[in-house]
Amino acid sequence: MINVIIADQQAIFRAGVAKVMAVEDDFRIVGQPQSPEQMLNALEHLRAHVLLVSSSFMSLFSEIQALTARYNTAILVLAEPGEGAAAFIVMGAQGVVYRSINGPAIV
Repeated sequence: MINVIIADQQAIFRAGVAKVMAVEDDFRIVGQPQSPEQMLNALEHLRAHVLLVSSSFMSLFSEIQALTARYNTAILVLAEPGEGAAAFIVMGAQGVVYRSINGPAIV
């Protein structure tokens, strides 16, 4: 079972991704924080395998990276159209997806 935290300020996006992943046997959504502070708390307490995090939360990347390294959590950045993926990879993210991603691709 892969535990996933979906950290994004848009409730409708979090709910949509959670719904897509809920039908998969291998995924369990363990948290859906809507703010950077809630995300850090979720990372500290929920022991996720994957963090899907909005690029708008990246101002706290050093804190995110410290917590994900401690618990061996992969960072997948949710980028806005026009944001370059390479910059997030250089920062230490394991992957980048864009908001326009479809359900099968995010799984």
